[in-house]
Amino acid sequence: MSTDITTQQTCQALENLNFAPGTYLESGYLVMLDAFGIGDNSLSVEDIEVFLYSLEQQLAQMPKPCRLIIDSLIPLAIAHSTTEFVNLIYRKNRLLRQPGVVLLDIFLKGILPEAALISLLNAYDIAIELYRPNWGDMNQQGNLGYPSLRLTKARGIKVDPRPYPYKLSPTEGIVLQADYYQTLS
Repeated sequence: MSTDITTQQTCQALENLNFAPGTYLESGYLVMLDAFGIGDNSLSVEDIEVFLYSLEQQLAQMPKPCRLIIDSLIPLAIAHSTTEFVNLIYRKNRLLRQPGVVLLDIFLKGILPEAALISLLNAYDIAIELYRPNWGDMNQQGNLGYPSLRLTKARGIKVDPRPYPYKLSPTEGIVLQADYYQTLS
């Protein structure tokens, strides 16, 4: 589901990453709900009850296992008060969390006050921060400014919170430079 750009723009962005969504859309293995559209694949971000009902109905029709990706939560955060937004995410996750379904939400870190962000993070089992490091982080031979990934939360397990450089591969997705810290020695 895309809430901050149209389905057409989302398809173009995926094609720019060498992923052609057409076949998946036609087969029903990829469904895009559009906050800017009208008709069967439209989605209202203003009405919380309609939003949750639409997601639940769409998810019930999808083959399992499946992934429900909301890119991005920003329009929802803007359309509602901070408290309403955090409550919405908790309700959404409780309603849609089920066997064979992975929920992935994307949002900008600075969109919420710090206290609300901490509360919101409790709604998730895993939190990953994607960013470009500043001059103080990861200052090593040409990696300065490269996209980095940091696992900031994983419920029930100990995590390595250090940032790791990554690249996007058209065939493998996100590829971490797993040996980054060994190369520093």
